[in-house]
Amino acid sequence: MKLSVYLPDEFGERLRSVKDDINVSEVCQAALATAVSAAELARLGNLRPRIIERLKRTRTPEELLVEQGLSNGRRWAADAATLADLRAVASSPATDATLGGAVDRVRAWHQTSASTSLGRPAGLMDAALGMIVAVGVAVQAQQPRYLEGFRQGAREVWESVRSELES
Repeated sequence: MKLSVYLPDEFGERLRSVKDDINVSEVCQAALATAVSAAELARLGNLRPRIIERLKRTRTPEELLVEQGLSNGRRWAADAATLADLRAVASSPATDATLGGAVDRVRAWHQTSASTSLGRPAGLMDAALGMIVAVGVAVQAQQPRYLEGFRQGAREVWESVRSELES
């Protein structure tokens, strides 16, 4: 959606002097998001948290895969990705199941992440559980909807740091 915003002349002049240092669209979107959230909260009052929780419980398996992928894509990008892999994943097309050629390194991260999320195995049962979780994560990581979310999460991180890395 395109939107015009009126600025008083004096403020417009101030903005012109720093517009190269500010992403005006991003700032306006953030300010509007805050204002819209406040208006929604005022309209719904204390019902909003209850509505959100109830709707979270109604997610489809596909939606859950996208969410898990999104979360893991952000974590991978922040904690494990190399610059080249992050660029490759973030710029890979939606139909690319290889994640821009980084899929093997992403899978290795998934396996390490799944096995260490349980902590250090204390015994045989914990080690077996760790293996089951790692296999489950590996299978999940091959699902197109999961990859969609993973790519989106990695892309969000890339876009947030890109300007500082490409200058």
